[in-house]
Amino acid sequence: MLNIDRRKVLILTSVFMLTSLGAVQATPKQRKLYKEVFPDSNPKCAYCHDLDKPRKDGEKLSMNDYGMAIIKAAQDARETKDMEAVPVAETYKKVGQVEDFKK
Repeated sequence: MLNIDRRKVLILTSVFMLTSLGAVQATPKQRKLYKEVFPDSNPKCAYCHDLDKPRKDGEKLSMNDYGMAIIKAAQDARETKDMEAVPVAETYKKVGQVEDFKK
């Protein structure tokens, strides 16, 4: 009986650790683009997303002000209002670094 409890704890701990890792970094593609434009940076999800706002299962993370500026710049460049407008390196150059944006 004790082995089952240990197994559950191990499984839950593993799941927690794996899901936590995803919340630390931006998507690999966007992270690469950001680092291409700002090589000395180490972008995190919190650069563009509001990690404090609760969300429902399967719901995407809400964007913070910097993330919305990135999406708006991507939409403007493609002349669309689609929230799925994908930022490119030029988008990050136009908006600037997150540290400068927050000042």
